[in-house]
Amino acid sequence: MAAWGEAQLEADTERICSVEVLGLDEVAFAKLGERRKLYLATTIADTRRGQLLDVVPGRGGAEPKEWIEAKSEDWRAGVKWATLDLSAAFRSVFTVTLPDATLVADPFHVVKHANSKLDECR
Repeated sequence: MAAWGEAQLEADTERICSVEVLGLDEVAFAKLGERRKLYLATTIADTRRGQLLDVVPGRGGAEPKEWIEAKSEDWRAGVKWATLDLSAAFRSVFTVTLPDATLVADPFHVVKHANSKLDECR
């Protein structure tokens, strides 16, 4: 079943249209095995439309960088804004693959970080 789904996705080359605002964020993907080891993934989303584009393994920069680099030069040039948590790995992905995009920290992580610093001050 998985092989059939992967083949359908590979055949549908037009499923991801132009994107103006691209976002990366890590997500707890699954707890597997006897010890319920946590596996993390990275979501790639069109944050303007609120549309999930893909999920790649891991929480580092290599997989999303590869994903973005696989897109055409025209597609990448259309990305004007890049949203991210405050991760250095994701910042690096965007500065390398989308150098003209304006980086924007997503509001959830900004507020979370501000609250954490406020708690430290108290």
